[in-house]
Amino acid sequence: MATTRAFETGSARLLGDNLVRRLLERGFAVRALSMNTAAFVAVLQDVDVQNHCLSKMRSDAAVFAVLARHSDLYVSIVLTEWMFGPRDAGPTAAGQTMLDFMHRKLPGIVSGSFSVVDARDVARAMIAAAAHGRRRERYLAAGRRMTPCSS
Repeated sequence: MATTRAFETGSARLLGDNLVRRLLERGFAVRALSMNTAAFVAVLQDVDVQNHCLSKMRSDAAVFAVLARHSDLYVSIVLTEWMFGPRDAGPTAAGQTMLDFMHRKLPGIVSGSFSVVDARDVARAMIAAAAHGRRRERYLAAGRRMTPCSS
């Protein structure tokens, strides 16, 4: 039986670390690309969030354009909410926001809600999407819905 192979492009980050561990547990042969985490975090401090979101949308569009030309390729996309979990080299942006909230460092709180999910659960969802998901589909890996202002 052939070994299933996986290529992971963010193995030094919260999700990547947990995903690589889950893949190895399941017997995948993993090739991982890792960036210099300290340099990456320093660069991200200057990223405009709108540009980041736009780059995500453009990336999806580029992937779907390739899929339109290559019917033999399989890709499904897993979207996530705020991730927390073991081996977080950060804190991540979500983690820092939570720490700032807990230490009353935020100038105000906007009414609303968000979903918190464990990075290990997102890793499992990604593996499930690769094994059972449909080509060109997007899946949401989310956890418990929370509101910062709830009583």
